[in-house]
Amino acid sequence: MEGPICLIIIEVKGSKSISTHDVLIYSSKARKHKNLFPWLRYGMVWSSPPDKENGIPRKFFMNNENLDFAYNFEESTDGNFKIFYENILKTEIEISRTLYDIFEKKIKVEYFSSYLKFGKKIKGKEEIVDEDD
Repeated sequence: MEGPICLIIIEVKGSKSISTHDVLIYSSKARKHKNLFPWLRYGMVWSSPPDKENGIPRKFFMNNENLDFAYNFEESTDGNFKIFYENILKTEIEISRTLYDIFEKKIKVEYFSSYLKFGKKIKGKEEIVDEDD
C-alpha cells in the first residue's frame, strides 16, 4: 500500500455521556472498518460534566466487542489530552504500526499477547495509575 494510511479512528461523542446504543453502534462500525483494515485501532472519547458519569461506565464493558480503547475526558480536554496521549494513544499507534507491518509487509513476530490496560484517576491529581503498578 502506498501513500498515507489510517492507523487510528477516534469517535468523538458530542453529548455529555455515552449510551448503550452509542457503544453498540461504534463497536459495530469498528468491526466493519477492521474487516477492511485489520491493523486499524478504533476507539471513542467523550467529556462528562462533574455531575455525570465519571470514568468508563459499566455499560461500555458489557456492550463493547470491537472498540480498542475509550477515554472520558471528564469536563475538559485541557490538561487531560496529555494523559490520554501518554496512556492510550501513543500505545495504540505503536500497535497499529506493528499490525500494519504484519498484514502488509508480512513480517513475522515471535509472540502475541492481548493485554488489557486499565487506569484510575486519583482525585485532585492529573495522573493515571495503572492497575499493574
